[in-house]
Amino acid sequence: MHRPVLEAASALTDAVARLIFGTEDLSRVTDALSGWTQAELGASVVVVEQWHWSVGAVALVALDDGRRVALKTFPPRWKAPFLHAVVAVQRHLAELGLPCPSPLAGPAPLDESGVLVCAEDTLDDPGWRARPLGEAELVASACGLARLVTVAAELSPDVVAPLAGHPLATPVDGLYPEPHSPLFDFEATRQGAVWIDELARVAMEARDSDQSSPVVAHTDWSARNVRAWPDGIRAIYDSDSLALVPESTAVGIAAATWSAFGDADDETAPAPREAARWIAAYMDAGRPLSKVQQRAAGGSVLYSLCYTARCEHAVEVAHGELGRPRRARDRLEVDGESYIEQLVAAL
Repeated sequence: MHRPVLEAASALTDAVARLIFGTEDLSRVTDALSGWTQAELGASVVVVEQWHWSVGAVALVALDDGRRVALKTFPPRWKAPFLHAVVAVQRHLAELGLPCPSPLAGPAPLDESGVLVCAEDTLDDPGWRARPLGEAELVASACGLARLVTVAAELSPDVVAPLAGHPLATPVDGLYPEPHSPLFDFEATRQGAVWIDELARVAMEARDSDQSSPVVAHTDWSARNVRAWPDGIRAIYDSDSLALVPESTAVGIAAATWSAFGDADDETAPAPREAARWIAAYMDAGRPLSKVQQRAAGGSVLYSLCYTARCEHAVEVAHGELGRPRRARDRLEVDGESYIEQLVAAL
């Protein structure tokens, strides 16, 4: 008899559950997941040990054959071709020794709704490092992404081509992508955010100036997803953040977010000098960037912080009970213009 372990109800868990499953009743969801694992893995769910909610839903489950697996369920805009490419890259990385979970099954529909599910094995997670993260972790983070980009480049272009259409990609005619969570309504919360949007426009122009060939990279290389320890990367999660993007774009996102845990205890986002150190460490790891790419990476850092600041602003305006996230906004209020001067205009 399986028994779901429920996170405390919140605006996030409820909104994501409704978006993906059409219900907030996780007992019904667990029944559906158990049917999926029986069909795809030959074993039923005994217990849901943990739920994790963000863009999608992840259930860490124990099966009746003794295995512990992670079941990743995606919102409707995640399509099969993209997820098949993710699985192919993830399998390649795991086979070559990068510390990411190995795919087990999927993507395959959960039920007649067509919602897609992937299954992967679980890692011996070393846990998060004590905060604040230091120089050794910064170097490990940068070197880890450099290795991933290098290893992923071994795959055939036909295999990775669907990664160019990441579901969270910015539309050509818009300043921001559709927000990654139903919690964020940028249009309804525009008031008071004009200063963020002005910085984002400058950042986007610099970011998009890089016209070099794209690479496969992990585009959410944050402490939430990547266990960076002084001796290297010990675990890599969230492989559905793989995308085919300009290298400078991925580098900038990582430099902005590498120390972000995604919780209320997060330190303020990196200052320009720290972001520049991360980018330098990445280049020192064997991935040199041209001057154009370095400027674009600076634009990507600033744009990433602007997007996060807009999410923080939207949460505060519409969901004040969730607290006042300030990681990116505090940094931009102090160093928004410095980012332009030091990492965008200076190059």
